[in-house]
Amino acid sequence: MTDQHHNNPQQSATAPEQQPAKQPVDRVSEGGVNASIWENDSKNGKFHNLTVSRSYKDANGNFQNTNSFRRQDMPALMAVSSEAYGRMRTLDRNARREAFDAKRQEPTQNHRQGRDR
Repeated sequence: MTDQHHNNPQQSATAPEQQPAKQPVDRVSEGGVNASIWENDSKNGKFHNLTVSRSYKDANGNFQNTNSFRRQDMPALMAVSSEAYGRMRTLDRNARREAFDAKRQEPTQNHRQGRDR
């Protein structure tokens, strides 16, 4: 895939910069049931959300996605949800640890500045 506006100098001067589409930080799939874990930022730090869908082929043979699940999808839905829950807990724990470590560094830097005066 090429980024065409970088290849054409006239376009790059007038075309607005496009943000790449946000991608999930992790995915879990089983039996056509797919879970995507998304990372979000807030004033209180990072947090994670989950979206779940089911893939199927329509009458024309094209793949589609739905958020509706059949009875026979329930075992895969439970397995995917359970696995995603564990991964989200790990991601949240790592995000809290990173935030804690970053805050621990702040007072050290401020203390050093005060000592240098």
